[in-house]
Parts: sequence; C-alpha cells; structure tokens
Amino acid sequence: MDESFQPAEKAGIIYMLLASALFASMGYYVKILSQTLGTGEIAFFRNLIGLIIIVPTIIARPSGAKGGKPVMLVMRGIFGFLALFFYFYAITVLPLGTAATLTKIDPIFTALLAFFLLKEKQGPIIWAGLLTGFLGVIMLMRPEAGGLNAGSICALLSGLFAATAYTTVSNLRGYYSPRAIVASFAAAGVIGPPVVYALIYYTPLGNDALKGLFHRLPSGGYEWYCIIMVGLLATVSQYFLTKAYSLARASVAASVSYSGLFFASIAGIMAGDKVPDFMGICGIIFIALSGMAVHFSQKRRN
Repeated sequence: MDESFQPAEKAGIIYMLLASALFASMGYYVKILSQTLGTGEIAFFRNLIGLIIIVPTIIARPSGAKGGKPVMLVMRGIFGFLALFFYFYAITVLPLGTAATLTKIDPIFTALLAFFLLKEKQGPIIWAGLLTGFLGVIMLMRPEAGGLNAGSICALLSGLFAATAYTTVSNLRGYYSPRAIVASFAAAGVIGPPVVYALIYYTPLGNDALKGLFHRLPSGGYEWYCIIMVGLLATVSQYFLTKAYSLARASVAASVSYSGLFFASIAGIMAGDKVPDFMGICGIIFIALSGMAVHFSQKRRN
C-alpha cells in the first residue's frame, strides 16, 4: 500500500495544524475568563455561539449527506461536550500546557484496555510508547507540581471522552457533513450545562464544590469579547479538526494534533502561566512521543 501522503491527506494535515493553533488560542481566552466566570457559563456560551454560527450555514447550504446514524450522532455530541467541559475545568486549575498535555494520553489507555480486555498483543514499539507516556505523566504530576488533583483527573477524563468522540467522527463521516457533526457537538454543549446546573442545585448530588462550576453570567464588554472569541475560535477549530479526520488517516491526524501541546504552552504563558521548568518540558515531550508512537504502531499493524 502506498504510504505517501495524498493531496487530500496533506490538506487534512494542514487542517489539523490550524485546528490545534486555534484551539490553543481558545484556551487562552478560557484561561482569562476562568478568573471571573465558572466552567458552566463558559462552556454554555462557547457552544451557543458555535450553534448560532453553524446552523445558518447548514440551512443555507444543505450538504445532501445521507444521514442514517442519529444515535451515533447524538453520542458524538455528548462525548464532545463532556470532553470540553472537563477540559475547561482543568484549564481553570492547571497551567494550560499541562492541561492540554494530560488530555493527550488517551492512546495509553486505549492500548492497555485492548491488551487486558481484548487480549490484543502489543508490539515492542507500543510498550516503549506506553512506558514513555507514563514517565511523561509522572514528570508533569510530580508532588511539587501539585500531584494528582481534581484538575489533572478532569484533564485525563477529557482525553478519554475526546478519543471516543473522535472515533465516532471516523464512523460518521460517510453519513453526515462536518458541519452537521460539529452542530451535534454544539447542541449537546448548549443543553448540557443547564442539565448539570439543575443536577447540582436541585438534587442531592449538589455540594459547595460542584456549585463552584457556576458563578454568574458574563458582564462588561471585555468578558463578552472573550466569550465571543472562545465561541468563534472553538467553532472554527472544531470544524477544521473534523475536516482533518475526514481527509487524513486517523493515525496521521492524531499525531499532527500533538502540535497543539506547543501552541497551548505558548498560549498559557501569554495568559499568565509560569514557563514550564525542565521537568515539565520533558513531560510534555515524552507524552507527545508516546502518543505518536502508539498511533503509528497501531496504524502499521492495521
């Protein structure tokens, strides 16, 4: 089989680079907003703006896609919303580069689950990648850096839900247009925060810590500017990401997405995060190498 990059795949790589840069820029504004707003409000308005942008384009230019997978489309929206919600919370309590990096260890969990549950044999490259990834996590989550806390757990959960959402994109691309897939994600993100709010405030599940996810509505010109930028950047980056996975092989697109760790680290520093120390930089590099090794090894095996 020809392993060279075809024109469509080259376009997919460009789309992924753009998506990674824009998503990191979105993280910058989320970091700024998290100083005054809760995760719930930021997630709600991010998706509301996305829905306002994407729905008119679907109405004006129907894609003509055949559809036929409504349950999977809904699940993609739910998984995408959960990934975003956990990521936004992680950004509020962790450096942006650290939060972004911890969301990218999903290949480690995927390979381990395949080994223990599905009895799939993993080659030496995958095992070396897994070891490298674990070392990277240890470097990022060492005791003096805060250890395992709510933020790091949410970042890991975000990565797992994002991986599930990306898998559904590969299965949906023959049935729905990228715009429809992005719209399902935005719709879930508009419905999700009010549901979470109701569960926290009107059921026994609520407590003071969870109530901290919701502060108040945005006020003032600067907060609304940041909210609009979050919505615009996130919607465009989500569209580019969906296009990338539609055009390029999943292993290639996923590997290129690790460029987002560099972009996120720079955006975090611009938002006020400390410059990562030597151990933190090594942790980011190790996790990126781990993910790329696992992705390409699985691609070669398949």
